[in-house]
Amino acid sequence: MPYEFTAEGMLQRVSTYIQKHDFCGNSNAWPPESALQVRLSDKGQSCKQACQDQGLICEPTYFPLLNNEKIMEKNGLKCSSMDDMMEVYAPSRNDGTGACSLQSERLLFSCVGLDPDYQRICPCRDFIHGQVALCHDCL
Repeated sequence: MPYEFTAEGMLQRVSTYIQKHDFCGNSNAWPPESALQVRLSDKGQSCKQACQDQGLICEPTYFPLLNNEKIMEKNGLKCSSMDDMMEVYAPSRNDGTGACSLQSERLLFSCVGLDPDYQRICPCRDFIHGQVALCHDCL
């Protein structure tokens, strides 16, 4: 049985969350923002695959941090125009037109969404072997 599914693994996750999470502050960020590693997918590739190719996992809680034009351009997506869309592959850039799209519906952020014409900006993070729910910055 994988360690993360054992009672000890579950207790490690609960203990880390209780000790490291700021329940009194305004920040609800978990995992911590310091664990975010931005990656660009290849055209037609999902964020899940783009992160896995780098030995990371896609962390959907970080999508709202990447869902703006300045962050997209800072990370190498040059946009000829910007619009909002409700598709599971946003935020992304159309490789043919150069048009970038932001996600207008928070519930549609997806690590597995893809479109053959789009390159995605992906929120990746590292993880501890045998304890995928925890990152190195989480400890």
